Amino acid sequence: MPMRQTKLWKFFSSIKLAIWLFAIICALSLIGTFIVQNEEPGFYITRYGQYGYNLLLKTGLTDVYNSWWFMLPLILISMNLTACILNRISFKGRQLGTFICHVSVLVILAGALIGMVYGEKGYVKINKA
Repeated sequence: MPMRQTKLWKFFSSIKLAIWLFAIICALSLIGTFIVQNEEPGFYITRYGQYGYNLLLKTGLTDVYNSWWFMLPLILISMNLTACILNRISFKGRQLGTFICHVSVLVILAGALIGMVYGEKGYVKINKA
């Protein structure tokens, strides 16, 4: 059975999966937006109490964008996009632009994931004047 006929391949190349993954990434990004990220423990303890801080710390909600459960949908959307590109690859006329656009999204995702795992992290505190 050719690779493109397997259930796993069809699953990873489906548009439905892409839509669900985009929705999940958006929801996780919202969580990371509403909960202040990378603050000192005292900030979280003051705002949420000791129990709340411990819960946020254990779930990774104090550093959402570097947590494994945020990276997982990014990896899955990269796999989905790769499968879609390989399924529909064509270098004819108008489709070449679509191909280049999708590959550029893959390059951006790869850079983001490499930066999350191997990048150096630093933070700058800017005080109000």
